[in-house]
Amino acid sequence: AGAKAENIEQSRDAFYGLSKAIIEMQETFGHSSDQDYFLTFCPMARDNQGAYWLQTVDTVYNSFYGEMMLRCGEIKEKLSPTMEMTN
Repeated sequence: AGAKAENIEQSRDAFYGLSKAIIEMQETFGHSSDQDYFLTFCPMARDNQGAYWLQTVDTVYNSFYGEMMLRCGEIKEKLSPTMEMTN
């Protein structure tokens, strides 16, 4: 996902894979951040198959379409920290 994408579709595909992996880690292990995460969904992403991503604010900022459709999507779930942060 860190490689330079040749076009926006490749960037979206890479972001989809990365988001999917991060969401799976969140589901398995939770998080110890000092803030909530929000599971967010856009029904139009990936040719109307839909896609999820995590964000740290409760207002939709569409990571797949950016400014073009910034508020397209919905918050599906609030994910609060599941463990205390340690130093």
